[in-house]
Amino acid sequence: MAWNLGLLGGAAGGVAGAYNHLETTVLATAASSVTFSGLASYASDGYKHLQIRASTRSATTGSANQGYITFNGDTTVANYSRHSYQSTGVTDVPKNWGSGWPQVTLNSATGYDSNGFSVSVIDIINPFDSNQNTIVKSTNGMIQPTNLFYISNYMGAWLNTASVTSLTVFENNQNQDAKTRFSLYGWK
Repeated sequence: MAWNLGLLGGAAGGVAGAYNHLETTVLATAASSVTFSGLASYASDGYKHLQIRASTRSATTGSANQGYITFNGDTTVANYSRHSYQSTGVTDVPKNWGSGWPQVTLNSATGYDSNGFSVSVIDIINPFDSNQNTIVKSTNGMIQPTNLFYISNYMGAWLNTASVTSLTVFENNQNQDAKTRFSLYGWK
């Protein structure tokens, strides 16, 4: 059986159950956040789930940073929950943070490699279902200059049953670097 997930920018072709590309944002200059708005139109078009495929880098020259997601402009930390699991291949670090913005990206730093970017696939489950909280799941990968790799899985929820009309991905107190790319996909 062939799987058409439209991975890595491949065309999903409109196959039932496949992800369709909806829009892309590529930063021309460093920015603190990226917002996708007008998402209600995707609900009207019959989309049930969203996915963001990201290639990210923090504008900091220090260590890697995490990116977070919020919905409908709700920045109240207590309205979200999160936990994660990270591995370097040497050390495994499970974390159960409780409330907090869901982490969704692990951003490489410009100090690591001027052309190095991290990759993330962020699933946003049931964002338009007013009977359920919106669930977020992401898988991320990054290689540091010492060839140490990080793989992380983040899970979280927006503890609100409102239909998602906008989402914002941001780094807390840092900018995302130029050429950072976020592509939004939808699944019917």
